[in-house]
Amino acid sequence: MPGGFWKPTGSPDTKILDENSNTMVERRSLDFYEGKGKGGSRTDWKMHEYYPTTNNVSSSNTKGMRV
Repeated sequence: MPGGFWKPTGSPDTKILDENSNTMVERRSLDFYEGKGKGGSRTDWKMHEYYPTTNNVSSSNTKGMRV
């Protein structure tokens, strides 16, 4: 089985806002490359990474959140 790596493609492209229009979550798109380093070739595989913004991460905001 050939190895590979996920590479981010650009800046976060989607933001999920709360009721006050503050950014709560950002989404980043990643492409899968087969091979190693600069010699890798891009495949058709895509993945989206979702992560909370730093201004919304606190112990009081995580009540009821699950992964």
